[in-house]
Amino acid sequence: MKRLILNFSVFTVFSAIMILIAHGAVAQAPDAQVQQPPQRPQGPQRLSDWEIDLGAGALFSPVFAGSDEYQLSLLPSIRLTFKNRFFASVQKGAGYNIINDGTWRVGPILRYAFPRDENGGTSPFAVIGGNTDALIGLGDVAGTFELGGFAEYRTGAWRFKAETRQGLNGHEGLVGELEAAFQSNISSWFYERGRPILASVGARAIFTDDDFNQAYFGVNQNQSLASGLPEFDAGGGLYSVSANAQVIYPYSRRLSIIGFSSLERLTGDVADSPLVIERGSRNQFTMGIFFSYKFGL
Repeated sequence: MKRLILNFSVFTVFSAIMILIAHGAVAQAPDAQVQQPPQRPQGPQRLSDWEIDLGAGALFSPVFAGSDEYQLSLLPSIRLTFKNRFFASVQKGAGYNIINDGTWRVGPILRYAFPRDENGGTSPFAVIGGNTDALIGLGDVAGTFELGGFAEYRTGAWRFKAETRQGLNGHEGLVGELEAAFQSNISSWFYERGRPILASVGARAIFTDDDFNQAYFGVNQNQSLASGLPEFDAGGGLYSVSANAQVIYPYSRRLSIIGFSSLERLTGDVADSPLVIERGSRNQFTMGIFFSYKFGL
């Protein structure tokens, strides 16, 4: 019954989107963790129908969600787009803008949540930190394909976005996100003429169900005996709230420099999990800087 309710929730979201399309209430718009810029409203024109943003950078982040240990990683960054319709990247997943008119952007999304290894081995991209024994005894969480949909609305310098995804395997949970962001061209602070420096600040709330939270933050009887943590049944609800900032500097038509940071606060049963209380932290900080080179196919 619970699985039926979750699947019905995803179906309801898609149905609502389709109804809006059918009634002409929604029309097409652009995408914004590494953080890739959406279609930049003040940026350069497209180089071709198919474009690739290829780059690399440094990311400072928790070893795992809820950890109080951090690692510095050197990561590749790849984003592929086609006519402002199709987009794909390792960080943001793959999606298609059924609607994209500069005000609304609506479509399906497929993401991949990387697996969590209880052995806490160093990430292949980590150069500092990454080793932890906090997860020993809790078992692995398999990599998960998450399928869902999104709707984004832009008005002036503001962007509002809602997204929901259902895990098809792995954690098998339901994830929902609500975002609001304000973006502005701040280049006038530094020079009168030249390429725009785009800065944005925003907030995000993440909601997750019982299955998701239990997979990552719950402790069953066997896990309790193996890990030494008390048993804990993690229910669903508000997972976290966060504040974030991002700066995009287009050094040239093809090369951009992207810096970003985020401060996240875990909430609800996630924050009360013994994994977080005894071996981690409710506060999660992430920051990074990436260089991206764009070219057409």
